[in-house]
Amino acid sequence: MEQNKLLLLFTVAALQLLTLVSIGYFLLRPFAANLAKKSHEIAEIQEELKEAAVHDALTRLPNRALVQQHITHELASAQRHKENVALVHVDLDHFKEINDTYGHAAGDCVLVEVSRRLEDCVRTSDVVARIGGDEFILVLSDVGATGGIATVLSRVIRSVQEPIIYDGITLNTSSSMG
Repeated sequence: MEQNKLLLLFTVAALQLLTLVSIGYFLLRPFAANLAKKSHEIAEIQEELKEAAVHDALTRLPNRALVQQHITHELASAQRHKENVALVHVDLDHFKEINDTYGHAAGDCVLVEVSRRLEDCVRTSDVVARIGGDEFILVLSDVGATGGIATVLSRVIRSVQEPIIYDGITLNTSSSMG
């Protein structure tokens, strides 16, 4: 008889525990799914913030902070391998006049187009960065003789001088380099 009571108590306790676990599972499952979703969203936002910290928001080019790291790395690598690296500062001439005359949307269009053109002028192993306003840096790795640099810079000059069409308006640009 004692054994039957004990067995009955154990069965009731097991059923109560199973009921609590089932209720907890069904109540907490949506919470757990939501928590997993939020964790994933937070991870994505963190990645976006990391990306935004080292890239220009308008052109998506590397920014000043990232290009400084890249330059440090390239100079060390060039010294180690006895290679040459060229750093070219590109500044758009009379860019303020475009902004003042046609508005910042036109200026933004010019910056995006020039950044695309600069990337087209260099090798995929080279880096184009926007360091602020209308200023860009080209990091040309393993350039060899200066004749190769002159060829790249001639391409840059020609490319930047090509007219840019914005809202039916032809915008002319040029650049200074050093």
